Amino acid sequence: MRVRSLVVVALLAVAQPVLAVFVCGDGSPASAAADVPPSPLAPDYSPTADADPQAAATALAWREYQDSVFAALRDSAEPRDWALAVLVRGAPIDTTQPSGTPPDLLQRAVRAGPNDAIVQWIAVMQSQRHDSHVSAMESSQALQRIEPENAAVWLTDLANAMRQQDRDAVDGILARMSTGTRFDTHYSELTRAVAEAYQRQPVPASYLALDSDTQHFNTSPDVLPLTAATAVVAAFAFPPLQELINACRINAKTGDNAQRAGDCAAIARLMIARGDTMVANRLGAALLRVSNTVTDEDRNVVRNQDWIYQKYLAQVSKWDNPDAADEVTAHIQDTINSPTELEAMRRTLARSGTLSAPTSDWVDAYTPFAAENLQRDVEWFDKNPQPTK
Repeated sequence: MRVRSLVVVALLAVAQPVLAVFVCGDGSPASAAADVPPSPLAPDYSPTADADPQAAATALAWREYQDSVFAALRDSAEPRDWALAVLVRGAPIDTTQPSGTPPDLLQRAVRAGPNDAIVQWIAVMQSQRHDSHVSAMESSQALQRIEPENAAVWLTDLANAMRQQDRDAVDGILARMSTGTRFDTHYSELTRAVAEAYQRQPVPASYLALDSDTQHFNTSPDVLPLTAATAVVAAFAFPPLQELINACRINAKTGDNAQRAGDCAAIARLMIARGDTMVANRLGAALLRVSNTVTDEDRNVVRNQDWIYQKYLAQVSKWDNPDAADEVTAHIQDTINSPTELEAMRRTLARSGTLSAPTSDWVDAYTPFAAENLQRDVEWFDKNPQPTK
């Protein structure tokens, strides 16, 4: 485990799902997540690492550090810390396991923190990740009570209605989501909370002494908690956004789902303007496309966002060098303190002197409104026959 690789892999782990959506046009977050590099929080126990005594010792020291972070969160008196322990450990929900394990901690956190949106959001996403829909529904209902104006809290209900092929329920949930004033998956809040958990357990000097790349990279130990937090949150499950895309697909041949166009357009524009992640922004654009509601103004807004994201990726590619530590730290701090991931990227570009808006001759090679994406939308209904009402 290396600070240098941790920096780059952590930031690319955030970027990869968005890139998959860029390439696919409306790619499933679930499939996009599968393309993310393995979490750098997992020590490298490959035969190559084992053959190198220092690499093996470094991996063991990193695991022991992770165990200490988990133990501190587990033993805390704060319900939110119990939920964060589950993220750090990344364990599935299984209430049959003994007390003190991650599943038990999350159940305790949900009961002890009924009004904590972060706790409930972690429970929803972990339940979804490990296919425990009962637990997801309980926390989803809590979120709907805590923050009803957040359109994202209705996604679990929508996914269930889609699985049950309940068209009336889908119509009602889309109508409810369309009245939202924000689309918040708590990305920055989660990153901040996990970073603070790591900061409370400083990286031990024994690990830093073993890791030769730490010294080569000349990185302050203060950077590690930030990059570790970024990696943890990047590995966190996405909400079921693909079901939202499918619910809003309008069949141009038959007119199926045409009654949803207005609600889907409202949700899409909310995701583009008020979504807290680039995945939400990008899938908002796809939502406009599949519902046949995109306007010239929408195209311009999405083009501007695509410019920021693609220029940001160009910056990240330069950060795998000994001089990048300050910029990495600044970007993660921006991620923690900005209302959206897009705003954090915009601030990164501003520091580098990059224009925050595209030039008039710039061609967006990854526009979601490309002809091939429109053709795939038409073909989707042929490959996925829809039930009749």
